Amino acid sequence: CDTVEVENNDSAGLADPLVVPGTGCGVVDGWLDEDFFAVTVGAGETWTFEMRAQTIGSGLNAQLSLYDTDGTTWITDSQPNWPDDPFISHTFATAGTYYLVAESDVMLVQDTGPYMLVVQ
Repeated sequence: CDTVEVENNDSAGLADPLVVPGTGCGVVDGWLDEDFFAVTVGAGETWTFEMRAQTIGSGLNAQLSLYDTDGTTWITDSQPNWPDDPFISHTFATAGTYYLVAESDVMLVQDTGPYMLVVQ
């Protein structure tokens, strides 16, 4: 992993920086745990964000969200049906630092576990 999450990273102001392309690793510790990663991108760039949990043998039922440069305006998320892992592909109109949030889907029993966040 290029970046290992460091708690407390539960808000945009405490986000762990993740260089793109790159890989982040972490653990969702429960249904209230949100792991924020900051990614800096250029205008017109398209990036793919894949949160691997099931594919690495974790029991985590994961959700991945993408937030705008203010860290609070939601852009999109991926909350697939089990056993699929979350996946977002996005083209950024404006350069800046955006925020990915790795978390539990809070709908199923398994709300904890490790994950890899792959950006390519």
